[in-house]
Amino acid sequence: MTKDNSAAAPITHLRSKMHRKTQSNARIKLSADFINGLAEQYDLHGDEILDAVRKESPVKLAEIIARLVPQQPVPTGLFDDADSHQEIGRRMLRAVGMDDPSDEQITEAVAAHEELVAKLEAIRDRAQGEFN
Repeated sequence: MTKDNSAAAPITHLRSKMHRKTQSNARIKLSADFINGLAEQYDLHGDEILDAVRKESPVKLAEIIARLVPQQPVPTGLFDDADSHQEIGRRMLRAVGMDDPSDEQITEAVAAHEELVAKLEAIRDRAQGEFN
C-alpha cells in the first residue's frame, strides 16, 4: 500500500517559505542593529576615526568617499524621469489601477496633481512661517 504524500508537498513548501521569511527578517534585524551600532559609534568617535584614516590612509578614505557619493543624481521623487505633466498623470492613474487612461482622464489627473502640490506647498509654507 502506498502512502499519499500530496498533502505533504504544500506543507513542505510552506515551511520553506516560512524559513526564508525568518532568514530575511533576521537579516533585516541584523542589518538594522549593525547600522544603528555604527551610527552610535560614529556619533561618539566619528571625527577621531575620520582624522585617523585621513592621516594613516588617505587613499583608502578617498575610495570610501567615492563609493558613498552617488555617481548619478539621487532621485527626489517618483516622477523625476517623467518628461511631461501628461506622463505624471498617466503614472498616477496606473498607480491606482487604470492601465489605459484617456487623454481627458490624464488631463484630470494632472489637474488633481497640481491641486495636491499646491496644498502641500501651503502646508510647507505655514510650517516654515512657524519657525521664522
